[in-house]
Amino acid sequence: MEGLIDWLPWLAVAVIPGVLNVFAAFEELEERCKLLPFFEPLRNPGVWLWGVIQFSFPTAIFWMVAALSTQPVVNLELIGMAIGFGVGFIAVLNASTQIGSRTYTIKPIYTFFIDRAYGLIAAKQDDRVFEFWTDVETELQKSPDLTEGLSILENYFAFQESLTRQPIENYGKDLNEIRSMTDRAEQARGIKVLLQRVRRERLFRILRRFQVSETLLIRYFPRQFGDRPPRRKR
Repeated sequence: MEGLIDWLPWLAVAVIPGVLNVFAAFEELEERCKLLPFFEPLRNPGVWLWGVIQFSFPTAIFWMVAALSTQPVVNLELIGMAIGFGVGFIAVLNASTQIGSRTYTIKPIYTFFIDRAYGLIAAKQDDRVFEFWTDVETELQKSPDLTEGLSILENYFAFQESLTRQPIENYGKDLNEIRSMTDRAEQARGIKVLLQRVRRERLFRILRRFQVSETLLIRYFPRQFGDRPPRRKR
């Protein structure tokens, strides 16, 4: 135990790239799992494996690159180097890494393990996901009116662009094309594709505006449906 305590200053520096990389990579995790409306990261073993990989790779590589085993002086320069390494870890992956006198290409090994983690995430998503999107498309075909839902969807994407300062590709064009369609089945497919770009925590409220059946909402969103606000009187 005393030996471990003696190493704490260098261990603390070593974990900086790992922590930063986990935060930086989380956006990619969200993007790759956006079609999983019932995805609960903390309950999925694949996400924990993903987190371990995202943390351990930059931590271990920085330990070797910075020769922390030699116990260099822990100063602002070393801490700044650790921060820069963590922020730029993706760039490190896409280049050869010099460790001692040898050059290594890390990305193939990293990609192999990350793909195993995503495979485990996918394996824990049951047929409910595929049934959900099929049922959504079916319900959209039967909806009495799509107008309000399309307006809400348009406002949602505009808000996301304003908030994140990141343009959402072609959403205005896609919405105009959907509005101009005369075939309800084509409209339903187009809307489903746009709904798959909605953040999962907003999906329930937006679906309600498309006037889908309460049966679908109760089946897939029982908790949110129980907290729904009362319908406005017409």
